[in-house]
Amino acid sequence: MQHSKKIQSLEVEDVKAIEAQLPLHGQHPMALQLLDALHEVAVLTLNDDNEVSYANPFARLIFNLDAPKVKARKHKPTKSNLYYLLEKLQEQPSEFTLQYAVDSQVRTLKAYAIDLINQKTHQQLVYMFDTTSLVLSDLKLRETEALLQVLIDTSPDYICIKDGNNRWLKANQKLLSLFQINPESYAHQTNVDLATTIHPVFNNAFQYSEKSDETTWRTQKAYRNEEIIYLPQGTEKTLDVSKIATFNSDASRQHLVIYAQDISEQKFIEKQLQNRSAILDALISCDWLLHSSDSWHAVAKTVLQQSCLALRFTRAAILKNLKQADENGTYSKVLYQWATTGFTVPINNFEAINFDDTRLSRWKDILQKGSPVFSEIADLPAEERLLLKQHDATCIAIVPLFVENAWWGNIVIERCYDTDKTSSQELGS
Repeated sequence: MQHSKKIQSLEVEDVKAIEAQLPLHGQHPMALQLLDALHEVAVLTLNDDNEVSYANPFARLIFNLDAPKVKARKHKPTKSNLYYLLEKLQEQPSEFTLQYAVDSQVRTLKAYAIDLINQKTHQQLVYMFDTTSLVLSDLKLRETEALLQVLIDTSPDYICIKDGNNRWLKANQKLLSLFQINPESYAHQTNVDLATTIHPVFNNAFQYSEKSDETTWRTQKAYRNEEIIYLPQGTEKTLDVSKIATFNSDASRQHLVIYAQDISEQKFIEKQLQNRSAILDALISCDWLLHSSDSWHAVAKTVLQQSCLALRFTRAAILKNLKQADENGTYSKVLYQWATTGFTVPINNFEAINFDDTRLSRWKDILQKGSPVFSEIADLPAEERLLLKQHDATCIAIVPLFVENAWWGNIVIERCYDTDKTSSQELGS
């Protein structure tokens, strides 16, 4: 039963005392029958001396009013439920909560107090509703919610539960950390609301999520898709996202459960395998070209092109070592070159490199042993970067070529943009 107003005082004027009081036994039998029949509702009246004028059966049971009086003993008597009620009423509240024990079980009463006042008598009406089941249900609900939070927080995946209005109800810590959401303020917020409080890089992800949420609600079918989440630090995650909508018996929206797995590593491995497969296919093709052609010179540019495309590089060149008899140095001459549209091969720069320069001693040692030099330009030592400062490359690979066990020259492959990477494993293939 709900009460929209707290009634503190009710003044009754020009009414006889007996009419201002609740009916006593023997009077108004219909009213008594109604009060006596109330289930889990206690009603009693008190006079100014805190004496009970009337109590219905449920009140008499709660406050043990029918028990015979026991002669007081010397030791301190146990305080009764009625004592606690009277103690609470001294604070003059209009409503309050009272708890008592029955058979080792704690019961809860929601109590309301009303003053009945006229010129001759003053009575206080107290009526109480047993709300134990509601309190227990609320406690059970809180326990269930706490358990649910523990379960989703221990999940290695990203989990979010929304209500029928697409507002966030529950989310695990992993999801909140991913989008840098404050765990204290996300509840009952929509994607649109949260998008104003998080890093702008997540805006596209939230907008797309809002659309896929609506699709799931509208179609009433499970949703699944791979989605890329771009992160503030410049990296990205690939998530396998699933969404399931639940509905009430009247077909109204109930909950939307969102579950996402981080498959970034899996996608990376798949891409590596695809790239490596493409490289191996290109190598097989190049090998066939070199063996089927009358001269390798005729297919050199095609081999460079296929190698660059497979490795996702920008340009390449075949350089032949030239040992100058009158000069102290090993230089190179560009024999063949290939570059993707919009880029050129810096021939003069390549031919100006002296592999006998002390700053390139590391390169020379590696290349003479038949191993390639492969690195991001930014990762090279400062003295080596200095030699390549005139290049616009971001990544370089130098593969030595041998003729009759002698270091004959090199294939130089470069990438001039950062949108893709080639692993050392791919290059090794």
